[in-house]
Amino acid sequence: MRLLSETFEVSPAFAAARVCSRTAGRALSGVAVAILLGCSAMPMAPGVVHADDSAASAKFDGDLMFQLLIAELAGRRGQLGVAMEGYLAASARSDDPRVADRAARLAMYGRRWPEAEEAARRWIELDDGARDAREVLARSLLLQGKDKSAAKAYVALVALIPAGDGASDGDRSAGDETPSAGETLEGASRAEVLRGLVASLQEEVPSRAIVVADALADAYPTEPEAHLGVARLALRANDRERALAAADAALAQEAGNGDAQLLRARVLLASGRADDAFESLETALASNPDDVGLRLGRARLLAETDRTEEAAAEFERLHELAPDDADAMLTIGLLSLDADRAEPARRYLETLLLTGEHGDQANFYLARLDDRDGERASAIGHYDAVQPGPMYADARIRAAELVAQGGGLEAGRTRLRDLGAELPDPTLLPRLIVAESRMLQRAEDPASAVDVLTQGLERFPDDGDLLYARALAADGAGDTETLERDLEQLIEMQPDNAHALNALGYHLADADRRLEEAAVLLEKAVALEPEDAAILDSLGWLRYREGRYEEAVELLRRAYALYPDGEIAAHLGEVLWAQGKREEARAIWDAALAETPDDAVLLRVVAKFTE
Repeated sequence: MRLLSETFEVSPAFAAARVCSRTAGRALSGVAVAILLGCSAMPMAPGVVHADDSAASAKFDGDLMFQLLIAELAGRRGQLGVAMEGYLAASARSDDPRVADRAARLAMYGRRWPEAEEAARRWIELDDGARDAREVLARSLLLQGKDKSAAKAYVALVALIPAGDGASDGDRSAGDETPSAGETLEGASRAEVLRGLVASLQEEVPSRAIVVADALADAYPTEPEAHLGVARLALRANDRERALAAADAALAQEAGNGDAQLLRARVLLASGRADDAFESLETALASNPDDVGLRLGRARLLAETDRTEEAAAEFERLHELAPDDADAMLTIGLLSLDADRAEPARRYLETLLLTGEHGDQANFYLARLDDRDGERASAIGHYDAVQPGPMYADARIRAAELVAQGGGLEAGRTRLRDLGAELPDPTLLPRLIVAESRMLQRAEDPASAVDVLTQGLERFPDDGDLLYARALAADGAGDTETLERDLEQLIEMQPDNAHALNALGYHLADADRRLEEAAVLLEKAVALEPEDAAILDSLGWLRYREGRYEEAVELLRRAYALYPDGEIAAHLGEVLWAQGKREEARAIWDAALAETPDDAVLLRVVAKFTE
């Protein structure tokens, strides 16, 4: 893959552009300024209020334009800190709210909360009605721990949406996925905005988020969604009594609110009152048996509580009851995927395609089913059918990998290059580099994979995914020095990265070196991820190297029960063989070979002990 230089060099062409900008700046109108800003790799939000042309001409002098150009190029080259500083400085001089908008978004992405607050305040100063600006301000305050100020900002944000504004909430099924706030601000109802804000608050520290939720419920006591926000956050904090009271408060405002009925049932389930939970839903459905949203929510809860047969029956009822309900088909399709029920999942997703809605989701998950089943051509077709949006990059990357796996390595690499050109987003570039390295490793060219990742790390030296990927590629290339150095650097950067701890610990255990250090790494990894089969396998293998066979077998049995993988079977069988339990070892190897006859590690171990 062709990579841009990691350093910002002023080329002759760029120097000439600077001269041109100084000359042209005297004559630029507001329209020309908009054209310059429109070249951004991360587009300005549409519909903002522009400064008048005369003000824009005065503010957008040559120096300001040059400052913006440097900031934009820095962003395209992955130098997001430089880009953010440039846009932040420019926003103080420019009367165009789009500049402050860009500065605020870059600061939020870079986790520079005070700078995001500063940019958001400037954005609001220039465009008082910008809802996105209010959201950035509120979230940046919350992330700084300014809970009370954040609560006021969130209340002010919701105040911009009149009650009853936007589409009717009655069009939304109770079982739908909750959208994020950013997806609901424009043209949304107050209830939808509250729902989206609570969804974003659920990602924050509970003690901070609940302060905001309480403020919203106090400010908008007649909005059921405000009380449901408190209920959701209280449930997340395991305060079931408070959650139940808030759900009841929502139902007091709207007795037939399906979300409130479902959330109340969820609280009862969390309290160990499963019979009460499902009885309350059955009572609600008895008065309205064709309520798709409520029935969909009940199906979800049945699936989550492992009432598999009841859930499957409910899915079929929904398929018959509402085949044209795209939201219902999407939900039961995804729930069936989660339950590993591939055949009905495919049927529901194909029905979803016929509705003409959620086409990207339907194609993406149908592609995953084909991918899992080895139907490469069909999978590529479905991935390619995904349109620009949240799933687009993932779909295109996976399609490129499948093309490469089918023997078209260069075609796959070309697809990645084309995607990088189509979406000039610096945050995407490391993912494309990792994907290209995977292609090369699968093509049995680990040395080239290491080279690609090394070039990537020259541009993004602190990218943990690139470091981890190069460590794995170096392992395949037999370069243990690079493997160990990269993993050690990654662990220094991210001391709680369980996968990095596991990779280095397993490498040392497998090499029978520095076992005390390996034990520290793997014990910490298990503490972080106690149910991760790969990590349990690594610790079991270390115990075998230490001669602690009983502990090794116990850990390896746990790992194999969680994930019956060929390599884990190889390790478990070898330890059992060392204990003299050869018949049991053979039985485990035979069962694993029946499932994964081409597993290289398994084949090597079986050959070592039985031939």
